[in-house]
Amino acid sequence: MLLRARGSVSWQRALRAALAAMAAAIDGRSLMEVMFERVAGIDIGKASLTVCVRTPAARRGRHSETRTFKTTTGSLRVMRDWLVEHRVTIAAMESTSTYWKAPFYCLEDVIQVWLLNAAHMKAVPGRKTDVRDAEWIAQLLEFGLLQPSMVPPPPIRQLRMLTRYRVQLMGDRTREATRLEMMLEDASIKLSSVASSLTTLSARAMLQAMIEGERDPLVLSEMAKGKMRRKIPDLAQALDGHFDEHHARMAKTILGRLDMVEESLTELDQVIAAKCAPWAHQIGLLQTIPGVGEKGCAGDRRRDRRGHVPVPFGGSLGCLGRCWGCAVGQVVSVSVTAGRGRSVRETCDGSNDESMSDGSAVDQARGA
Repeated sequence: MLLRARGSVSWQRALRAALAAMAAAIDGRSLMEVMFERVAGIDIGKASLTVCVRTPAARRGRHSETRTFKTTTGSLRVMRDWLVEHRVTIAAMESTSTYWKAPFYCLEDVIQVWLLNAAHMKAVPGRKTDVRDAEWIAQLLEFGLLQPSMVPPPPIRQLRMLTRYRVQLMGDRTREATRLEMMLEDASIKLSSVASSLTTLSARAMLQAMIEGERDPLVLSEMAKGKMRRKIPDLAQALDGHFDEHHARMAKTILGRLDMVEESLTELDQVIAAKCAPWAHQIGLLQTIPGVGEKGCAGDRRRDRRGHVPVPFGGSLGCLGRCWGCAVGQVVSVSVTAGRGRSVRETCDGSNDESMSDGSAVDQARGA
């Protein structure tokens, strides 16, 4: 209720009412029902985290206890044992950068853990320290006023890490190709105006010959292959410039980096294909939806505020279009975790903001 009201004009009024109800419940009056008896609120930092445990008091009301731990593995194990000792059944933490991962992974095997969207929490007034943050999260959690984000199981997390790394490699490839084109422009070589790409076989052969010392544009243009041979006169003009030893050294370095990226992409594709093998049937079902492919989906060229390409159909598979490079991992996430009408709101930063409605392909994938 509180989260829905946040986006409305009367959000502050709803917040004050919820706070008043919480205060009354803490005082012992029954305006709000405690949904979880033993909870923990965790405020995450890079070097340390603060944990607030709230449990039933000996006589009446609620008892709070707060401790601070380092984020090293040994300290996280101590925190886990402390929560188990207090018989905590559920914990909640904000999705702060990537710092939430270590405590989340440490706790997920022993208690239920909720990952929260930090945007839902930061507008709340009156919290000036990490201790107050942890207490606030614990109080909201015990009254059921929080909504968890979807965190995939470990196999899906590994797969998504691979697919997101693939996106980064593809970005590296694009940047290196752009550097190569800018360097050739500096040498008055207009190869990119004639060739469709500087990474084609013909263009690579010409560039390699220029690196090795060939400067005659007629000789270079004769290296064209296939359909490029129709453009030999244009190539001869485009290759007439002042390409010198300095440009040759830069071109050699850039082409070497491009080769390394291509090799890494080839190896990574094989690893991703092997990781996807257990869900091959589900992925095949999802690809029967028009516009959805193995590595992405056909979407509108317009981008949203995060720079992601939206899918042409909203709702049931919205998460596929949010980060097209993560499509394989998100397809599997959908097939494993999606239910009819269930909210699966996830963005690249770990917070959630997408919803799912009924979809036959999703249902078939889930049933399979």
